[in-house]
Amino acid sequence: MVAVLGDGVDHAHPDLDPGNRTRVIVGRNVVDENDNTLPDPGYNHETAIAGIIAAITNNDPNSVAGVMWNAKILPVKVNSGQTAHHASAVEWARSHGAHIMNMSWNVDADFMGEAFKDAIRNSYAQGIVLCASMGNDNNGTVRYPAALYGVIAVGGTNQLDDRWSTPTEGSNWGNHVSVVAPATGYRTTTLGGGYAPDFGGTSLATPLVAGSAGLILSEGLDRGHSLTNDDVRAILENTADKVPGMQGNSWTNQYGYGRINVGKAIQKLNLPYEVEQSSVTSSSATLTWGY
Repeated sequence: MVAVLGDGVDHAHPDLDPGNRTRVIVGRNVVDENDNTLPDPGYNHETAIAGIIAAITNNDPNSVAGVMWNAKILPVKVNSGQTAHHASAVEWARSHGAHIMNMSWNVDADFMGEAFKDAIRNSYAQGIVLCASMGNDNNGTVRYPAALYGVIAVGGTNQLDDRWSTPTEGSNWGNHVSVVAPATGYRTTTLGGGYAPDFGGTSLATPLVAGSAGLILSEGLDRGHSLTNDDVRAILENTADKVPGMQGNSWTNQYGYGRINVGKAIQKLNLPYEVEQSSVTSSSATLTWGY
């Protein structure tokens, strides 16, 4: 189950739910403290993101298909201007069964708050895959939660596999970037049952990673492996394609480990490849949390 945290998801969209809340399940509005997670008029952001993750396939030739088209979406509606709401949203999703969290928004350090950092830490410690966008400032500004420990920070690329950049915006870079994903040219679901072409930004790259993480977890279970959030991250990073802008490096602060390749990620979980997991015993360590 993928928790989509943001301005709400249109659960009445026929490409997201068949009308019985079996796919976009009942979530939480942490602002009004109720279960009304429909977006306010004009707010399409998280409905578009839900479509990239889990739009239904084979239902209409004019519709779209999500990366993990049989995933359940858990909408958590939050006011983007209130970090106290962000902390509550993360905590609510953590305690209500989310396996993955998609956070296609960001704040700067001054607005983050200790409660929010603790909520992220608790979710990571629980094993939830946390995905967040790097931001669209087109510079090295550090944005959160992408820069928090345990979060997969997602940058964006264009159709040429270069870092996504326009005259007015572009993908942020930094020492915390994990992977990049396509950030432009999306046709996806919008509020009111419609579709909109050419959505873009690191916000739209992030759900591609979240949906891919869901496929990896699912494929792992099919193979008899209960993969951890660190396993998922390692698989995404180790199977990412090295794009030309990386100039032969294994990691850069603009592309991380490269542009994700979910086909390669799934292939690594199947024969002829072998998957091994092990536990460390008779050892001790001190974990120091850094933000």
